[in-house]
Amino acid sequence: MKVSIFGAGYVGLTFAACLAEAGHEVLCADADATRIEGLQQGRMPLHEPGLEALVAAGLAAGMLRFTADERIASLHGELLFIVVHTPADAEGRVDLQHVMAVARSIGRHRDRDALVVCKSTAPAGTAEQVEALLQDVLSQRGAAHRIAVAVNPEFLREGSAVRDCRQPDRVVLGA
Repeated sequence: MKVSIFGAGYVGLTFAACLAEAGHEVLCADADATRIEGLQQGRMPLHEPGLEALVAAGLAAGMLRFTADERIASLHGELLFIVVHTPADAEGRVDLQHVMAVARSIGRHRDRDALVVCKSTAPAGTAEQVEALLQDVLSQRGAAHRIAVAVNPEFLREGSAVRDCRQPDRVVLGA
């Protein structure tokens, strides 16, 4: 299956590499062009046991690719995962600006039906906000296709993220 992952941070990169290992054609996008250039050359932006070898194997097999072009990523996948940073303030309010920016980009570029999966840590109701934004952008374009939204929260721990991704103790989905 073709999968697009928006976000090449700790969770996104680990998830992308594990999906590629499982046989999916993965395109991982990130707004940080320097990070993407490094990943394309096999340079890791973070340390996680086993991840560097997993990324190298995915690149060598042609199952894992990287891009800074959100349009290309929006058009690539049958499933599109949003796995971007959602920082919280001192009161615990989550900043969804990166999630919404990716959703807006998908809405602008996607040319056929899709399922967008929010994997970023976010409060209840975020999927509805993402779906409303997507539908608004599609409507403004006069697009007839539909983009549905689901949630698949992450449960990865630093130091064991690859193992957690390969052998999760739970999988949670919501739609």
